[in-house]
Amino acid sequence: GDAIYAGTINREGLLEATVTGGYRESRLALLMRSVRRAEHEKPALARLADHIAAWFVGGILLIAATTFLVWLQMDPARALWITLSVLVISCPCALALATPAALTAAASALRSRGVLVNSEDALESLAACSTLIFDKTGTLTEGSLHITQVALLSELGEREILQLGAKLQQHSSHPVATAFSHIAVTGSFRWANYVVGAGVEAHENNETFRIGTERFCREIAPQLPAAPDRPLFWVALCKTDTPLAWIGFEDKLRPEAQAAIQNALDEGLDVELLTGDGSAQAAAVANTLGLATVHSGVTPQQKLERVQILQRAGENVCMVGDGLNDAAVLSGADVSFAVAGATDLARTQASLVIVDGDLQKVNETRKLARRCRRIMKQNVIWALLYNLCAIPMAAMGLVPPWMAALGMSASSLLVVINALRLTR
Repeated sequence: GDAIYAGTINREGLLEATVTGGYRESRLALLMRSVRRAEHEKPALARLADHIAAWFVGGILLIAATTFLVWLQMDPARALWITLSVLVISCPCALALATPAALTAAASALRSRGVLVNSEDALESLAACSTLIFDKTGTLTEGSLHITQVALLSELGEREILQLGAKLQQHSSHPVATAFSHIAVTGSFRWANYVVGAGVEAHENNETFRIGTERFCREIAPQLPAAPDRPLFWVALCKTDTPLAWIGFEDKLRPEAQAAIQNALDEGLDVELLTGDGSAQAAAVANTLGLATVHSGVTPQQKLERVQILQRAGENVCMVGDGLNDAAVLSGADVSFAVAGATDLARTQASLVIVDGDLQKVNETRKLARRCRRIMKQNVIWALLYNLCAIPMAAMGLVPPWMAALGMSASSLLVVINALRLTR
C-alpha cells in the first residue's frame, strides 16, 4: 500500500509495484515545465528592448522610404545608394542583443562557479533584492542531524524509543530521518503518512503513532509536556493519548554561514530566519549569526504568507531554502536559491541552484546580478545612441554603404564584447 516515487532507490529486497501516474505527473515533466517557463520569462529590461526593437524596424522602413523620396527629388542618381546606407547602418541587431548577450554571459559565468540559473528573470530580481530570508535546517546548517539526548516520558526504554522513531522515520524525507538511519528496524508500518512541516503519522494495532513537532503530536496526546530547556532541535514521539519521549538533535552550522550573513548585513539587506523548527535551537542559531528577526515553528503556508506580507510592503524578497516544505515559498519569492542537497521539487521551484551548497555564492551571485543589470543598461543605451547618430548621417549621404556595413557589424560586436566582461 505504500507509494513509491520514480527515482526511489531500493537498497535491498524485492518490490512489486503498480504504475499509477503517467509522464505528466513525473519529476522529469516537472523539470521540463520549469525549463519552458524559464525560456518564456524575460527581465523587464529585456522585454523593453524587444518592444523598442519591434517599433524600431517599422520606424526604419518609414525613414528609409522618406529618405528615398527626398533624394529622388534632390539627386536621383544617389537616392538608391543613400537609402541602402540607411537600411544597412540601422542596427536593430545591437538592440535585440543588448540584454540576451548579457544574460547569457552572466548565466555562463555563474555556471562555471557552481550556480545554475533556472529563470532569466532571476538576475534582475536579485539585483534589486532588499530582503534576504534563510531557512535553517539543511540551509544554514549542514542538515546532518545526530541524536544527542532522549528524554523519556513513558515506561519504554531508550532503545525501544529509538527503534520506534526509526520505524516511523522510514516514511519521512526530512533531515531528521537520516539521524535514525543507523538504527536497525524490523518490519514497517502498513500505513504511514508524512505531513510536510509537521511529522509522520502511522497506525498499528488500533493505535496512532506520531513523531514530529510539538503541535502535531499534541493533537493526539494533549498531556505532552514542553520540550526540555536544552537548546537542541527537539522532536516529540507519542501514541494515542500517551506521550512517549522527546528526542533531541544537534545540527552544525555551515562553516561559511556566519560570513555569508554578515556580508549581506554589511550591504544593507534585511536578513531574516524563517524555519519550521519550533525548538529553542532556532533562536540559538539566529543569535549566533546575529539575526534580529526570527520566525520559528512556521508551516510551509505561513512561510509563503510571510514573504507575501513583505512583498506587499514593497520589499523585493530573496529566499534561500532546500526542503520539500520550502517549495511553495521558493516559488512565491521574487527570486530564490536552492542549496546543495535540496529536494528535486525545491530545485525546480527555485530561480537559482547552488550546486556545492556554499552560501557565499548567494552574495557572489547578487554582485554579478548587479553587474549584469549595469551592462544591460549600457548595451541598450549604446544601441540607441548609435542609431540616433548613425541614421541621420546616413540619410544626409555622409556614409557610403560599405562604411554602413562596417558600422552595423561593429555596433553588434561591441554589445557582445561588453557582455563578455561578465565572464571575467
